[in-house]
Amino acid sequence: MSAAVAPCFESVATGIHRFVRAIPRFIDPRGVTRDFTHAKRACFLAILAQVSWLPKGIGSVGITWTKLKALTGFDKRACQAAVAEMETDDEIITSSRFPGGRQFAIKQKPVGDIKSVVQSRCSNCHEVAPCAVDRAFVPMAHLFFEKLVPALESGELRIVMAMSREMFKWNDNQLFIEPKEEYVSEWAKRADLNESEAEKDLANLQKLGVIASEGGRGKVKTWRLCPENWKSLEPRGKRAGGNPTPHTRGIRKKDETKITPPVPHDVVTPKNPTPSQFINHHTGTCFKCGYWGPVVLVESDESVPKKPVATARAGPGVENQASKPSRTDQMWGVVKRWAGQ
Repeated sequence: MSAAVAPCFESVATGIHRFVRAIPRFIDPRGVTRDFTHAKRACFLAILAQVSWLPKGIGSVGITWTKLKALTGFDKRACQAAVAEMETDDEIITSSRFPGGRQFAIKQKPVGDIKSVVQSRCSNCHEVAPCAVDRAFVPMAHLFFEKLVPALESGELRIVMAMSREMFKWNDNQLFIEPKEEYVSEWAKRADLNESEAEKDLANLQKLGVIASEGGRGKVKTWRLCPENWKSLEPRGKRAGGNPTPHTRGIRKKDETKITPPVPHDVVTPKNPTPSQFINHHTGTCFKCGYWGPVVLVESDESVPKKPVATARAGPGVENQASKPSRTDQMWGVVKRWAGQ
């Protein structure tokens, strides 16, 4: 069977199509979790998987802290801090009491059926232009949440998130993988990483068997996900911690000092959209500036405010100037009266 139509591992082995109908802005690394820490991103994806796997669609589900630890690879304290930030600061989840954990629900605005290209106001250039709006859901293999989230590092997980959104397809009751040709720089851009970091993470992912590629270095490659190897992945080991020694606390080496270049005053850097903006709006790609992010749908051109046409301002006596004769007409009238006409 060719790679282009190879179904996921669980679809073939068990006959059960275990997949998640994920919302694009939740899965894209440039979306809701763009500025999240690794712990927050892992907790959000773990909650998303459990909530999306309900029989009646997205709702609320109770998750114990022990289970959340196993799904994310972080300890209980890190999970509690991440959940508190997402609930109070980002306002993207809600939770209530649950024995040994919390009852979680993800805030989201209902998404209806809309056209693929509609007039929208871009959040980057703030212009009304045609935008390619994302479809309501994308299929994601459930193994992504069960095995990859606790096993991969932050950059590696973001790259697989970007690849999964592009390559997973649903057709004829099976989850298919569609290989994609891309440069390394393009994956780095979609995962919001430097190109050197992306090259290192891609090499590690190929070593683990998470993905595979064909092509030479520096050229366009054909990338493919390998979900048949995901089930054998183990959670990542705990990192070595500890406080710095007293004589090195607060001291930085010269080669590690980060030098921030000055920013001109006339240059305005656009701010990244907040997680709540992703929750409350559709996402799409602006055809004018090429930016992907939240867009505000515009029903018609009539609803777009237009600049009023400048008109001459009327002063005192202007209304009577049109009926008042000119100086020449007045003199000609005097001459005709003298002539007896």
